[in-house]
Amino acid sequence: MEALKKEFNQVLKYLISKPRTVHEVIQYLISKDINKENITEIINRLKHLNYLNDRNYCVVFINSNRDNNKSKRQILKALENKGINREISINLINDLYSDEMELKIAEELINKLCNQIEPISFSQLKNKIIYKLKYKEFSSDTIRQAIEISRDNELFKQKLIDSEEKILEKAKVDGLKYFNKYSKKYDNKFMVKRYTLNALQRKGYDNDLCYRVINELF
Repeated sequence: MEALKKEFNQVLKYLISKPRTVHEVIQYLISKDINKENITEIINRLKHLNYLNDRNYCVVFINSNRDNNKSKRQILKALENKGINREISINLINDLYSDEMELKIAEELINKLCNQIEPISFSQLKNKIIYKLKYKEFSSDTIRQAIEISRDNELFKQKLIDSEEKILEKAKVDGLKYFNKYSKKYDNKFMVKRYTLNALQRKGYDNDLCYRVINELF
């Protein structure tokens, strides 16, 4: 009895640092070589005192991570890793985190990304957005919708216009540099044109932009 009391007080200290799931507490008790009977007794007592409640834990965890721009899939995976029943997790996520909320978060992440990166073309920007949101485990449908909505945003449109203008100017500078470089190496105009085009493409410019610069140079 004395040993059980000591073990119970030990786990209370473990719970003080931060909220835990039933699974986490069981794993902690196992790591302390506490026998199965005492583990069952301790878990039941903690539940009775409401010190352990996986449903309450889920509610707090979902709300906190949603407010920190985590996707539904990220939250679900994290809860599963903490030993929470998948059905409980899914039901609570659906109750507390609507598709509209997740879409709004994806839009906010897109806007944040647009403000952080250097001017790039829309196709390059789109690829970066898809990579970023997939890394955060947003669904393909949510990503597609967020990109479509963002494209209709006036600030987003202006950002793209500004980016396209800067990219065009940079491409012209690079194109002239490559033109001068290859003009010194080759007398054949076709060769100069081909190598200049290839150099611009390797630089990562869109094909349409590359040909536009080439047409202006030649």
